[in-house]
Amino acid sequence: MSTTKMRLKDELIRDWVNAIDRQDLINLLKDWDFKIKKESNSKFELFKRTAGNKLTTEQFQKLWLLKEKNCLKNRSWVLYRYDSSKIENIGDLSQLKEKLNQILKKNIKKGFYLILDKFEGLGVYIVFDFEGSPRVIEELGLKFHIHHSIQRIRCLLGNNGYIQISGISKIRINLCLNVLEDLLETKIEEILIYSYVIREFLQHMRPIEKLVVSCPREMSGFSGVERITVEGPNVVEGMEDLRSRQEILFNFEGLSKLGAWSTVKSKNAKIDVQGKIKLGDEDTKRKVLYFLRS
Repeated sequence: MSTTKMRLKDELIRDWVNAIDRQDLINLLKDWDFKIKKESNSKFELFKRTAGNKLTTEQFQKLWLLKEKNCLKNRSWVLYRYDSSKIENIGDLSQLKEKLNQILKKNIKKGFYLILDKFEGLGVYIVFDFEGSPRVIEELGLKFHIHHSIQRIRCLLGNNGYIQISGISKIRINLCLNVLEDLLETKIEEILIYSYVIREFLQHMRPIEKLVVSCPREMSGFSGVERITVEGPNVVEGMEDLRSRQEILFNFEGLSKLGAWSTVKSKNAKIDVQGKIKLGDEDTKRKVLYFLRS
């Protein structure tokens, strides 16, 4: 491990460690051969008392990756299907990174940076950082600095035959998919969220906290309203209760006749017809993936 250390700002440390499970953070500090002298109610205080704010490059990356792992459930992903047996023949992470580097160098001219790690029980996590167009930042109307923006694509090659990809740039996402197809020598297919998946979600993932209905004129027969959103701790039962108590003709069945469900959210998951999905925990993930298989 490199002995050169970098100093981290308290704000950065606080944001990262607060996103990490407490026991995972303690295990990481023990892996670094730190002794946990005294427990603290604050994860930030625990980290600062134990490790301070100077970390080696390797420690910095491990801390960041642990934060990333704990934040998987908070990100919106697009799901793809692939032959997971292909990844078994790739070898260790260093070999995988070298192969990715070789393929990327053939496909792009601008700079890029790769981070890889194996998330236990989940799969291989890959972060693609692509150099974007330079931006000019004005400071106090006097000084200008040119900063190169980063287009970051996050990718989890799951052990279960699914790939989760998150990123803003569709061009870069498509590039990453092409790179992964070359790497794995297999076809990668996007998983579409059809209406029957929404219906399965509504039936099995209650209580439902958010429902969005799209109301195209061709289907609803009226104009002026494009979508209707209902939010609350239990919107399906809440709408029925509203109808029965207030004698208002507004319930789940009536709302479903106005258009097609476009977004549905429960406590631990969210899906929409654009293909975006959030999965709060592994049990929820298994249930939602079951809907997608059927």
